[in-house]
Amino acid sequence: QLASAREAEAERVSLKTQFRLIRHNIARVKLEGDLAVLVHSVDNSRDFHGKEEQGIEFDVEYADALNSIIRSYPAYTRVKDVAHLEDDEDKVALVKVLVQNGIATTLPVKK
Repeated sequence: QLASAREAEAERVSLKTQFRLIRHNIARVKLEGDLAVLVHSVDNSRDFHGKEEQGIEFDVEYADALNSIIRSYPAYTRVKDVAHLEDDEDKVALVKVLVQNGIATTLPVKK
């Protein structure tokens, strides 16, 4: 059920969507060759880190954008304002991946 809720939330992501990480220190970027690996601990509580960290691989050109998102916590960022990515489709795709994996959450879009 949680996965389907994440999918539904990710489907609603647009350039107007505001998002942020779900908590401080949930993720960090590790460079591995031509990859930027977003290492995260979504499935761990704040107090008990029982699972090994998990990683999501991105092309290395996403590294600065990911680091910018990490540094912006606890503030919400509008998808169109994601730094270090020029292409709007890349911005939307990146945030969708973060939401689908439970790393980021969104605010409802005001109409």
